[in-house]
Amino acid sequence: MSSTSSSTTSSESSSEELSKPLFFQKNNDVEEYNGKKKKKKKNKKKNLNNNGFYELNNGKDIVTKICENLNENITIIFQMIMGYGDMITDLIFFIFLTKSSSVEGYFKTLSFIFLLLPFAIFFFSTMKSLIFGMFDKEYDDDYFFNNGYKLLSSKNIANSGALFFFTHLIWSLLWFAHYFTQKLDHYNPLDSRTFQQKYYVFDDNYKPGGPLFFVINGEDPLDVFWETYGLPMELSANHSALVVSIEHRYYGDSVPFGFPLNPDNLAYLNAQQALSDLVTFREHVFTKYSLGKETKVFGFGCSYSGALSAWFRTKFPHLIDGVFSGSSPVEAVLNYTSFNTLVENVLEGSCGDSVVTAVQQAETMLATENGRAEIQRMFNICSPIDTDWKVQLFKWQVRYQNQLVVQYQNPPNWPLTNFCNSLEKASDKLETYGELLGWWHGACLELSVDALFPPDGSCTWYWQKASEFAYYKPTPVGSKMMFQSIDLDFYDKLVQKIFGKKITPQVQETNRYFGGKNVDWNGIIFVNSVVEPWSLLSITDKSLNSDKVQVVTYDDAGHCAPYHYYGSQMPEGVLNARKKIDEYIYKIVNQ
Repeated sequence: MSSTSSSTTSSESSSEELSKPLFFQKNNDVEEYNGKKKKKKKNKKKNLNNNGFYELNNGKDIVTKICENLNENITIIFQMIMGYGDMITDLIFFIFLTKSSSVEGYFKTLSFIFLLLPFAIFFFSTMKSLIFGMFDKEYDDDYFFNNGYKLLSSKNIANSGALFFFTHLIWSLLWFAHYFTQKLDHYNPLDSRTFQQKYYVFDDNYKPGGPLFFVINGEDPLDVFWETYGLPMELSANHSALVVSIEHRYYGDSVPFGFPLNPDNLAYLNAQQALSDLVTFREHVFTKYSLGKETKVFGFGCSYSGALSAWFRTKFPHLIDGVFSGSSPVEAVLNYTSFNTLVENVLEGSCGDSVVTAVQQAETMLATENGRAEIQRMFNICSPIDTDWKVQLFKWQVRYQNQLVVQYQNPPNWPLTNFCNSLEKASDKLETYGELLGWWHGACLELSVDALFPPDGSCTWYWQKASEFAYYKPTPVGSKMMFQSIDLDFYDKLVQKIFGKKITPQVQETNRYFGGKNVDWNGIIFVNSVVEPWSLLSITDKSLNSDKVQVVTYDDAGHCAPYHYYGSQMPEGVLNARKKIDEYIYKIVNQ
């Protein structure tokens, strides 16, 4: 430290320390001996207060001190809980996949143990600090805060994230991940460039002669699909199937040009190239696993990947015998106002008046500087809402969260139910509205295009929307639940700010190539929730049911619900849909 910086007064230093959260403050009980830090000895009596907890130096018990600092540190605590929850979910998933008597199964079990060790060490060291610091007489009264509570600092949150990344990396390297050399451009014979496309294989239930389950992925990394959508792995046991799943180009680890992304290197990201990826990958799988020509192939997809599965069957019927297409928007549309109309109808039946009250109050407050400052506090916005564009982004983000609670009304969390229950009970609707939506993004929300769409892969789905499908969702005229200023002009400006140029979605060309909803479907089971908005662009007309196509709907859950497993919380309609999917697969692979 320079002499200038060392001349800072002690009062300034003290003030700076007091302004920090408790676990970032210096430990004044440490003194230095010959350059080494040593804990000062304390001779103080350990007293129990009336609550049965050891008193601290200031006379407050440990519970009181925790509660005093809980509000300012709640985000960090929440992040750590979520990190542990995510890792535990991974570990449970690992256990599920190690059920095999094969040599590969034993290898997976060893991999699981290897992954478990660092997690266990990190978890139990944290618990030791937390528990012993509160109840063990051998620990100093301040131990919890000087040691255990410091584990909740940003540094250790980063370490937790690094550990989570490490487990995923090892999982990919030692367990599932394979890479396939894929052509960059399937439609230019003069372009010989390639990239590495990631894929997973699950063969624990496979028996020679069994079908190939072809899991088609969409606008997320492969790990997300593989961990979230368990239906193909579950049903593979019923059909002795080999399960393979390839990552969509430009997502996860399958990015041809690396990062950062820009419009020039995104030119090869579209659904047509993605379908051709599936064609060449299918050939690779048949060769690598010595599958005979008689092997039946059944595809799975949900949401955008559900549309891809339907298109794959339609465009290449000789390569795939049947598909499950869930919550699939098979028709591109520019002005998708009906999406928000359905959202409003669902909210109206649950907590519509409360949402209207909150939105109208926010609209009024956004018109003044003081009101915007209060909105910033309520909704945990990182920086002042000081431009018209930030106001627009705020309205768009709030409206987006309304859409999500309706779209993903699935067990076990039932977000719409919890959202509406909390809002209906609240005396201050807007304050509660802000608290509820603030949890979606955890840390504070930065209202900027760079933060919302960093060039690290987060903008890829918006590229596909801007160039192929649009799916733009302007606010319906006269809506009181959503901000009126979110119109098609807003989306044009947003796209231009993300990619630095104006892009016109080729909606008509997309529908002309894939057929929209006007296709003679064959070998497809469409499964949709009629209470979530993406069903409006899918196939829900049950009069189409025939030997060629089957249409299934449910109304007791939301987007892609049958693709998940909910155990005892499985809604009846979703359970029925899953049974019909299984029956349809049996019909396809045995005909």
